[in-house]
Amino acid sequence: MRTACTSLGRSGDDVPEFAPTDKWPRHPKPWWRDALDMARDYGWSLTQIKGHGWGHIYCPARSCDYPIYSSGTAPEGPAKTARRKVERCPHGTVAAESVSHIEALLTKAERLIDAADALSLKNKLERRAELLDAADDLVSQSAAWDEFGLLLAQAEDAEQEAAAAFAAAGERHDAQAGALDAADGQVRSARDALQRPRLPSGEVKRLKGWADELRARIVAARSA
Repeated sequence: MRTACTSLGRSGDDVPEFAPTDKWPRHPKPWWRDALDMARDYGWSLTQIKGHGWGHIYCPARSCDYPIYSSGTAPEGPAKTARRKVERCPHGTVAAESVSHIEALLTKAERLIDAADALSLKNKLERRAELLDAADDLVSQSAAWDEFGLLLAQAEDAEQEAAAAFAAAGERHDAQAGALDAADGQVRSARDALQRPRLPSGEVKRLKGWADELRARIVAARSA
């Protein structure tokens, strides 16, 4: 759950200011460089000052900020706190946009897998109907004709389900293999996007779990 940041005050306008798209000064300590990289990924900006207070970062809304120190008795602790402040800030847009993008990729993959499953079911039902139709001695029986008609009706339902899933995905494929390949590409893109920028750990866990589930469905569908 996000928590509001507490403003700590910002430096004056006479100090150097760096936007997220600028090249930021290199902090001498690696733990602070990591925190600064995360802040810039989330769209925060930096003002740099001299002395013990090396600089100041603040969110896109300029409502949340945090001091960047050049030294201290427990140097890594404040850097970890800075990362938590950045992650929990409710005003950032970069992380939210990244999560939405990954969710869109995985949702499209899920719809394509649904369509592939429906196509597979349709093909199986049609094959069963063809086998039944080829057995002349069975088709002459009323019960066999009823089953034949039911199989064709179920195959039509599966085809309509596939069409609806393709429409939701925004693309169509004639074969199950093509739909699964497209879904696999969406999952790979989502996994790549999870590597950058740095996202809230809870979101990363959720989205990775979703991607793993979809990947397992793809593997199972291909081996069926």
